Amino acid sequence: MLSAVLGMASCESKAIPPQQTGKLFRLVSCRDHPRLRLLPYGYYRDRGVVSVAAGMNLFVRFMNRILKDQGQVTVTIEKEPPRQPEILHLLHQSDLYAQSLYPAESNHLVDIKTLEKPEVGFFVARHDGAIVGCCALVDAGDGTAEIKRMFVDPKARGLKIGRKLLERIEAHGLEIGLNAIRLETGIYQPEAINLYRSAGYADIEAFGNYLPDPLSLFMEKPLG
Repeated sequence: MLSAVLGMASCESKAIPPQQTGKLFRLVSCRDHPRLRLLPYGYYRDRGVVSVAAGMNLFVRFMNRILKDQGQVTVTIEKEPPRQPEILHLLHQSDLYAQSLYPAESNHLVDIKTLEKPEVGFFVARHDGAIVGCCALVDAGDGTAEIKRMFVDPKARGLKIGRKLLERIEAHGLEIGLNAIRLETGIYQPEAINLYRSAGYADIEAFGNYLPDPLSLFMEKPLG
């Protein structure tokens, strides 16, 4: 089953007793993938595979953690133009995700033209060169700026891309002399809410052109 899911006919596996590892693992030996070593025992066999895509997402997330622990993951975050095919695809994923959670009146997504404006800093996260996340910082012109379009490819979860993007735009905010960074996020996104709160963002009232919305949270973090 493992070979079928991963498409690796050259892979062989055997169980490792828990007394050797502290956990029950399956050793995977792949001629074409020398970095692949350990998967949880029965990870695919016992749970079954509903779809190849679902299995691959689990596999990629697991391997991201393994490679990160081994210091073999390279993540870069730089300012880049938003109008790139990979970024447009990422933004489309973000649109679909937001639309699945909230009605149109509670979705406050900015379009590609807005992201190209001079007052917007647009940052792209790459994992070994591939685009895996993005985030924009929109300068309000009053000493504050707003986080928009923060999104991480689900296949890159586990690499702390969201936190790295947040740290990068906060550094950018300090560079351009901002006093505070603000944001709006939805109540059905606990991971995002926990990220912001753990980074020092506190709840505030609706700001700018926003109206109070029971589906929205508004937050701010002072800089400096």
